[in-house]
Amino acid sequence: MIKALIFDFYGVIYGNFNWDIIDSRIYSDENKARAFVDLKTSANRGDISNEELLEQVAKLAEDEKHPNNPAVKFGPSINYAALGLVESLKHKFKIGLLSNGTHEHISRVFKELQGTDKFFDIVITSSDTQFIKPSKEAFISAARKLGVEPDEVLIIDDSAGHIEGAKKAGLKTIKFDDMDQLRREFEHLEIY
Repeated sequence: MIKALIFDFYGVIYGNFNWDIIDSRIYSDENKARAFVDLKTSANRGDISNEELLEQVAKLAEDEKHPNNPAVKFGPSINYAALGLVESLKHKFKIGLLSNGTHEHISRVFKELQGTDKFFDIVITSSDTQFIKPSKEAFISAARKLGVEPDEVLIIDDSAGHIEGAKKAGLKTIKFDDMDQLRREFEHLEIY
């Protein structure tokens, strides 16, 4: 029985990077690929800010002169449809937000919405726990903080790798593609 829902931040609740395009530009070069992985790990641990990550990745993609080019970066945006769904389910489930990122950046994004408490019971970041998705520990830690067993949690994440990590940790999963698909999956699982 599902008692808790955990939403990924980057890619589900908030979009700020077109990783697929960046990945294709960077992963074609082995040295850039290693540097990219190191940058993402540093940002996930909170060693560098999100802004520093964006700047450095744009340089790796050789597009630092055009930081607003959609091939490098989306204009940051909150998925208000996803937040509306979260808000409508809060009375029925424990709701968590799990992110490879920093609490500071998430707080800044939610400032105009009067904080994360309106939507989430807990917010867990890799910079807080030092567990980076897709490690099993990241998902097990989130379940524990929500006070439920891993098999009572449904996680919604846009990364296939994170979904595999969550499955290994014993969580139920939905790979997020878009809001229509998520609503269909929720209907199928009788979430609402």
